[in-house]
Amino acid sequence: MEFQDNHRCFVCGKDNPDGLHLDFEPEGVAGVRTTYVIPERFQGFAGIAHGGILATILDECMVNAVWLRGSTAVTARLEVRLRHPVGVGARVTFRAEVVRESSNHFEVTSHATLDDGTVIADGKALLIKVGGKAKRL
Repeated sequence: MEFQDNHRCFVCGKDNPDGLHLDFEPEGVAGVRTTYVIPERFQGFAGIAHGGILATILDECMVNAVWLRGSTAVTARLEVRLRHPVGVGARVTFRAEVVRESSNHFEVTSHATLDDGTVIADGKALLIKVGGKAKRL
């Protein structure tokens, strides 16, 4: 199977009309970050962001920590801890960093914070390498 970026990814794809259209930027030697204001359409309980959208963005952030450095990997195991409720309309910064690389996988950690520094979620993932270099269309 060939893994290609056709710009329709739900989180970062610019050609996905239903997507989040997030931009990820490198941070430090092995990390990335992005910022997103959680819209009301992604609420769980009234006025509270759904934990699933936070988990989705943390996952994508971890994959992009690898992708932006030219490797292709997919999530094999994902663990997310939701630490603090966050209101819709809040600006959240998501960060991820590769902590270990082996011949066939990456171990990556992530966290999401509010502007005041409150950690609202963190995660870790095992990403399996699926081939050579990332291919963008």
